[in-house]
Amino acid sequence: MSLPPGFDWARNAFYFSSLPAAAAFTAVSAVFLAAIVYNAFFRPVRRSVYYFLIGWAALRLVAFILRVVALIGTNGTSLGLVVTAMVFSSIGYLPLVKVFVRGVLICIHNINPNFPYSRIDRVLNIVYLVAVALIIAYLNLYLPNLPAAITSSEQTMRDAAYWILALVSIIPTLAVIRFLLFNPRFSQFSWVLLIQGLLLVLKIAFTLYKNYNGGANDEGYFYAFTIAPEFVFMLFYLLPSILADPIAEFDHTDPNKVSTDTA
Repeated sequence: MSLPPGFDWARNAFYFSSLPAAAAFTAVSAVFLAAIVYNAFFRPVRRSVYYFLIGWAALRLVAFILRVVALIGTNGTSLGLVVTAMVFSSIGYLPLVKVFVRGVLICIHNINPNFPYSRIDRVLNIVYLVAVALIIAYLNLYLPNLPAAITSSEQTMRDAAYWILALVSIIPTLAVIRFLLFNPRFSQFSWVLLIQGLLLVLKIAFTLYKNYNGGANDEGYFYAFTIAPEFVFMLFYLLPSILADPIAEFDHTDPNKVSTDTA
């Protein structure tokens, strides 16, 4: 099927519709980025975690800037612009998964000092890179060939990437539920992690639903189930004292001490 000249990819293929909403979230992303940078360098937090949060905010800001540009005039006819916006939008989820899982691993490590936190964290870093590579490859192969149907190899890459993200969101969330049931010592922080885990599960569940069922293309669903969970997740990091213990690195020199080093 051939497309008419001047086909608007942004509005007609990817369902970008509201310029005011995109502009508003561009502004909100800029505010979050500024707040996270401030917390990272001027407040007593674990900076290694906040670097990932800065990455999230930067990716979200770029994605929304590109979305704004695509919705201005006839810019939506540029497939390259829209594909780039979709790539930035799709990989913005990864830093939040990384931070959440790290928080859960540290909680487990605090309960059991023999838990191989560092080793598992290194393995998961490879898993995250594989997921990112699969998402980028899928988007760059599938989107430029629209309106052709998705191929089996493209679908395999898409499904593998998003199921990886689903598992690394669901399994740690179940671990947090176990904390709440059996380790009241960590209940205050585990409640925060549980909320964050459920937000990530909601986001990835919506993505999987769209992948397998189609529909839900109204932009309102995008903001409600893809973007809003991320920003609510990030609200906790605007008040870093709430997550001081879960994001602190374990001090291996003393099994009863959590490091407050900010380097």
